[in-house]
Amino acid sequence: MNPSSPFTVPFFLHDLGQEEIDSITEVIRHPVLTNGETVARFEKRLAEYLGLHFVFVINAKQ
Repeated sequence: MNPSSPFTVPFFLHDLGQEEIDSITEVIRHPVLTNGETVARFEKRLAEYLGLHFVFVINAKQ
């Protein structure tokens, strides 16, 4: 890390409870990780949170 840089990325220990672990487990047990009911539910809740009619999420791997 450059100490003279105004930008820093803090690193933290995660704080995952059993509910989060169960949700992650449910997703990774599905044969397709990139779409499906969980993604649709996330998109709907994200749209509601943002006050939008629709959103769609993508995975941009470079």
